[in-house]
Amino acid sequence: MDTPVDQPIVHRFTASASQLRDAQLTHDAEAFRSSVSRAQLFGEANRRRWRGLAGLYKQLESDSRVVSALKESSAAYRALVEPNEMSVFKKPGDFPLHWFWPLDPGMNVFGPPFDAQIEGPTAGPKAEAAANRHKGELTVTIAHDRNAEGNRAAEACLRLVIDSSAPANVFLKPFVQYDAESLVTGQWLSAYSRGAVYLSVAHLLDGANAMRNEAVLWEHESETLDLVTPSGFLSPSALEVGTHIEPGNPVIVSLGVRISGHQSGDEVDIPLLMSFDSWSYFRARLWAKVVYLAAQVNVL
Repeated sequence: MDTPVDQPIVHRFTASASQLRDAQLTHDAEAFRSSVSRAQLFGEANRRRWRGLAGLYKQLESDSRVVSALKESSAAYRALVEPNEMSVFKKPGDFPLHWFWPLDPGMNVFGPPFDAQIEGPTAGPKAEAAANRHKGELTVTIAHDRNAEGNRAAEACLRLVIDSSAPANVFLKPFVQYDAESLVTGQWLSAYSRGAVYLSVAHLLDGANAMRNEAVLWEHESETLDLVTPSGFLSPSALEVGTHIEPGNPVIVSLGVRISGHQSGDEVDIPLLMSFDSWSYFRARLWAKVVYLAAQVNVL
């Protein structure tokens, strides 16, 4: 049945500061670890691929003309891509909203300010996370760092706690605006980058019935140079999550952004590749604004 607008079944719940602080949902932490592990697996596969060609490297290394040509090629390529890697990130704009996604009658709608902002976790150097619950904005950044090696990741989220005056099934549908940039580049080695927006839901008191959904905005790897700049809106259906809610057992909703990746940096311990300039880097930025969170309620 539809929920009358003037008699909302689902409403905001005032959680204590300690509840919001301690509500590090297990499935959120697992999702972050899974994202980092995905990047780590890519790095391991890339390294094993190069080590498998060690015999070929040895043959090439004995030819001074080959080594000289590779050095010249690598130096020229670095001169070409380095200015792009060192460029300043564009400042995310608060793009004008000319329209809102249409909402069905009886839909509960929540917007900023949200109840809590979580900045982190992060992994690796030059990984930053920022959140503003009053504006509904999130920003995660992994800056260019040629000395970094291995995995780097960053995450930030906003949290909202809701309760119900009757048993119901609730379908949560956020409308999210985003702007992002990711660059991967390398010389004889690959870099990897991935960015996503996610919605997760669990009961505040016991963490039961945890549900999560995510929209991947990009996932790419390259030995050359690959730049992606996704920008736009996620429709409410793209991140829809359903859950059951009972009176007195509030649900905590986390809306977040996450980026992760892997690079070799300048430190390479692979035969032949130590003889000339070889490297791989990535950098990424993801900004998102939660315009509203709609809750479609089906009373049981």
